[in-house]
Amino acid sequence: MTEQMTLLVNSHTQSVLAAATLRGQSGSDLEAADLVGEGLEIRNPADGQVLLEVEPDELEVKTADLLGDVLLQPRAYALVDDQPALQISTPGIIKTGTGVRVTYSALPAGEKAKVWVQLEGGFQDERFVLTAEGTSGGTSVDINHTLPAGTFEALVLVTKHKATVAQI
Repeated sequence: MTEQMTLLVNSHTQSVLAAATLRGQSGSDLEAADLVGEGLEIRNPADGQVLLEVEPDELEVKTADLLGDVLLQPRAYALVDDQPALQISTPGIIKTGTGVRVTYSALPAGEKAKVWVQLEGGFQDERFVLTAEGTSGGTSVDINHTLPAGTFEALVLVTKHKATVAQI
């Protein structure tokens, strides 16, 4: 039998956010909250500081064939046909007068990008989760949402793209 790993993926985009091997228990028997408690901490790779916390109801637990690179850099992967696939494109995000604009590489013909953004920060330390769907062949989507003043940490997930953390 092939060795397995347990993945935590965003349920909207199928972006991989975390990967682990579990001893004595199958990941398919677990809920996201069993693994992350109140939330999955997204840390700054440079200093380890917690930037955002993704709530368990935004995550799914998946099991896949073990790939060591996924354990080292899970956010560089997305599920494609239920297996992690390395992604080379990275989405971008900017604030607009009416919310945020997310830019990304076009997907294959006929596919629409699903976009999921979590923002944390601002002057009142608020959390927002925004979702949208792009158009076939599109390379950006505007998500209208009134944001309070201040700086936000953003986790940006787009179908078949690397997960991105940015400050806006």
